[in-house]
Amino acid sequence: MKKIFILIVIIVSLVSFGKAQTNTAIHQDQQNLNKMFGKANQPGNLLPFNKQIKSILPINNNVAKLNPKPLIPLYDSIYEWSWDTLSNTWAIHAYQKTINFVYDSHDNQASYLTQKWNNTTWVNNSLYLFTYDAYNNNTKAVTQNWSGSAWVNYSQNINTYNAHNNATSNLYQNWDGTIWVNSTQNIYSYDANNNDTMFLYQTWNGTVWENSALYSYTHDTHNNCTSQLYQTWSGTAWVNSTISTFVYDINNNQTSNLYQTWNGTAWVNSSLDSNTYDSHYNHTGILFKNWDGAVWVNSGLYTFTFDVNNNQTSQLNQTWNGTTWVNSSKSIWIYDLNNNLLNDLNYSWNGTAWVKSGQQNHSYDSDNFMQGSSVKQWDIAGTNIIFGDSVYMYFHIIMGINDVISVQENTIIYPNPATSNLTIETPQTAIIQISNIRGQLIKTLASIGNKINIDVSNFPSGVYVVEVKTEKGVVVKKFIKE
Repeated sequence: MKKIFILIVIIVSLVSFGKAQTNTAIHQDQQNLNKMFGKANQPGNLLPFNKQIKSILPINNNVAKLNPKPLIPLYDSIYEWSWDTLSNTWAIHAYQKTINFVYDSHDNQASYLTQKWNNTTWVNNSLYLFTYDAYNNNTKAVTQNWSGSAWVNYSQNINTYNAHNNATSNLYQNWDGTIWVNSTQNIYSYDANNNDTMFLYQTWNGTVWENSALYSYTHDTHNNCTSQLYQTWSGTAWVNSTISTFVYDINNNQTSNLYQTWNGTAWVNSSLDSNTYDSHYNHTGILFKNWDGAVWVNSGLYTFTFDVNNNQTSQLNQTWNGTTWVNSSKSIWIYDLNNNLLNDLNYSWNGTAWVKSGQQNHSYDSDNFMQGSSVKQWDIAGTNIIFGDSVYMYFHIIMGINDVISVQENTIIYPNPATSNLTIETPQTAIIQISNIRGQLIKTLASIGNKINIDVSNFPSGVYVVEVKTEKGVVVKKFIKE
């Protein structure tokens, strides 16, 4: 049985408390498609949730990734409460619930529906249907809305993948009452090392697909992204818009990001981000600078701290007033003994003191699966809650230990340590992904037979994580590159 950790994110679409961008001009285009940083995976930056568009998302849990469990949570229902600002407490009755979860034979979510409370009874709202390929990649996601008497198609996403399980296209369509009508599509391409090389965004004009935006990427020999070029379609040709150039240290940590704009004839400096790290490769700070036409001028500063388990414990955001750094916002994260994030406390600076701006709380069961989550937002004075959303998830646990052990015992990786070549033997056809110890994907490839040899001579020295994905389970092992 394949070990899948899937969570339905039912968090309200809410600005990250205390995470106001210090420099709003930075990365305007990258914010539309930030494929490198994955900032939503950082503590306190939970993915915003649009309640009209449900999605299935994997839990980003490095502990679970390195030490996968034989347990799988299958969700039965999810309830959402709103904060009553008059009574200053959670509403007596949930305003929305997600129920009727159906799973396929590989424990992928096949369907579920949401209902709204109309002060008297539960009323159908939306139905979500999913299909998958043999490697459990989501191939179609259909959304239907309740008309009052029947389910009616609303939208669908159709996804395709290559032999390495990289997404190659994403087609979005709307229902016009009789047929599916094209809306937008994304097309992706990769190099031999499965690095993104191109992302093309197109819109449907009613007859043909029209180009809209194009992102092009380059990478170094260590598979680090070294540049991101953003272009727009003029109607006849691609026109430069922005470019980001990235620099890395010997440990493959990104040390700087130079952001430039196209003035019609040449690239012009816009902003420069400089990053620092500690000895454990934790990201400790970002210095933002803007180009004033002659020199770089300080703009913003983010400072991060970590505990002994490398969990991020705080983030301080400051702005430059021309002579010194001025506090703007801060966040404090608290974890339990199992490194689960319990609280995310957010504050804003009012000029003389820190005032509460927001809070996120999470609870877990004895198996470290999230059971509940809530968010609250305070007014500008930090005294009254002006918004709140609370979620509780009911699920049952199933065991996948037998199949996992079988695959685990028959998956062999050698030599370990490795210098130039790594051999992986598997009991069946598998998709193999290699990541560095920080979770950055280095290589993806398919094992057609039961043995595959991988050239790791260009890998920097260090510890790497190998995920071997088969139809019967996922095996996670580590090896050392000398």
